Amino acid sequence: MKQRSLLSIKIILVLSFLVSLLSGCGAPPDVKQSYPLESVNRDGNATSYVYRAANKSVPVVAKELSEENTPDDMSKESEERMFLVYGNDIYHLQQDPAKPEDTLIEIDSKEYVSRNYDSSFLQGYLTAVIISDLFDSLGGRYGGGYRGYTSKDVYKPKEGTYRKPTTDDKKNGSAAYG
Repeated sequence: MKQRSLLSIKIILVLSFLVSLLSGCGAPPDVKQSYPLESVNRDGNATSYVYRAANKSVPVVAKELSEENTPDDMSKESEERMFLVYGNDIYHLQQDPAKPEDTLIEIDSKEYVSRNYDSSFLQGYLTAVIISDLFDSLGGRYGGGYRGYTSKDVYKPKEGTYRKPTTDDKKNGSAAYG
């Protein structure tokens, strides 16, 4: 009887250890701890937070983020822009045109991406499965020509506007992405 209860305890411990290991997989990296928040665009469930990685190239930032937590999907390496997908969050890494030595990290909800990004723009960066899932889940009723934060003055988001983050935004951004 004693051996049976010890075996049960061992099995429970092993299972709880495995569950705790697996629950960390695919979780978004903690960007707010490493990079300052630049701006926020929020309209209901559609959110976009932009952080700045000073003096770091797009591939370096992508490598750091993917080593911290493995993304569900990742675009091919590029000096100008890359995408990392973590569950419902799309990380759009872009070289800052005003400061090419910096990378802007735009973290968008799927709702934000489906409302603002043009699917043809994203197809070169993400797999067809992710694009199909992203746009088909909302019936294609949104969509746009938005091409990311670096071109926000040319390709405006369909809803909301970018602005400096308030103290409340910083708290919400910390809760949402970290």
